[in-house]
Amino acid sequence: LDLPDPTKYVSELPVHQDGTCNGLQHYAALGGDTWGAKQVNLEPGDRPADVYSAVADLVKQAINKDAAAKNRFGEILQGKITRKVVKQTVMTNVYGVTFAGAKKQICKQIDALYPNLGKECGIPNLLLSTYIARHIFNALATMFRGAHDIQYWLGEIGGRVCRALTPSQLQQIADSYADGSADNTTRAKRGRKSSTAAKSGFEELAQQFRSTVVWTTPLRMPVAQPYRKSNTREIRTCLQAVVYPVNDQTDPVNRRKQLQGFPPNFIHSL
Repeated sequence: LDLPDPTKYVSELPVHQDGTCNGLQHYAALGGDTWGAKQVNLEPGDRPADVYSAVADLVKQAINKDAAAKNRFGEILQGKITRKVVKQTVMTNVYGVTFAGAKKQICKQIDALYPNLGKECGIPNLLLSTYIARHIFNALATMFRGAHDIQYWLGEIGGRVCRALTPSQLQQIADSYADGSADNTTRAKRGRKSSTAAKSGFEELAQQFRSTVVWTTPLRMPVAQPYRKSNTREIRTCLQAVVYPVNDQTDPVNRRKQLQGFPPNFIHSL
């Protein structure tokens, strides 16, 4: 301010700038999704786009259509969908929120905005929220087709990786069967029990070999998901029993966590 012209001073202070639903921005960029990119301000526009309002508008249109067709849920919720109702679900959808989780998020908003709605119409708020959640998911799938497809593809990849066996592991399984081949021949004569035993034996071996999901980012940073089914140990004392998890690299993979975590972790890694 002491300078002859303060406007000429370059401060070099960083200016923080937030993304617009950053997860969806990455999906729109990855999928070359031009319409989705406009909704999250990746493409220039006359004014800033608001993805939450855009989703709310699509949900409103769908509910108006249901109400016109005399759908009871549509009639009750007509005119009650706001940006606030859909925001949390839209935000967390790209990070793998489940349908059950989305229902609860919406129910929380409905409870806050319309506390007496359930009593007035005779339908619990959770059921109304289920109806809204379905419409939000449909709206997102329509608006961000590319994001939806990529999310599904990442989940599919994760599922295959978790069930993958290397050639050396397959050979190990084959060798273990070869060692007990005589027993298997004897069992085969006894009927179906042998196939059940063989199947359970194979599953038992496969449990040990399932791989975790590992990938490398464009900056060549390796990322590994550590989710495995840990064993527990118990220490008994005269006061209580203390149970604690014991993690090991040879523990079976927690397939559910690997699948749920892969899409959001992949986006975060970018």
